[in-house]
Amino acid sequence: MRRLFVAVLVWLPVQYALVGLLGSRYGEPWPAVVMPGFQRVWDTSEQIVLPTVVLEVHFADGARATVPHAALLHDLPRSHHRAFLEAAFRPETLSGRAGTERARRPEAVGWLRARLGTLYPGRRPVRLDARWVEMIYRPEARAAAPLLDPVDTLVLDLR
Repeated sequence: MRRLFVAVLVWLPVQYALVGLLGSRYGEPWPAVVMPGFQRVWDTSEQIVLPTVVLEVHFADGARATVPHAALLHDLPRSHHRAFLEAAFRPETLSGRAGTERARRPEAVGWLRARLGTLYPGRRPVRLDARWVEMIYRPEARAAAPLLDPVDTLVLDLR
């Protein structure tokens, strides 16, 4: 029992130091044994910035259409849409790691072609742009629409 008590007394400060060091360099480690710092709590004096993706399909006749996430991913629960979009449509330049452009895989392109054909019957999709933008909400402009600041685009050839 003494050894356990001493081990806890030694481990607790070490854990706090590790969480503090890792947290300052890489962000808040999760899950932590201690409560998180709640560093991302919104303060009314700052703007809210949310990264999101806008999907735009280009057709053979030159027309374009914005594809709603819910329509494209209708088989997935809404709670999974964001994770799916980040895993499949996020450009490697944004994520900083390989493998986030899964939508470029041949089976994914085939699925996209078929799904867009279902959503837009009688039209031939030739390209899908996944435009990543930052939606910026400014609390002081209560009724104003959010600003969209373009960040990067993943272009998928569907031919």
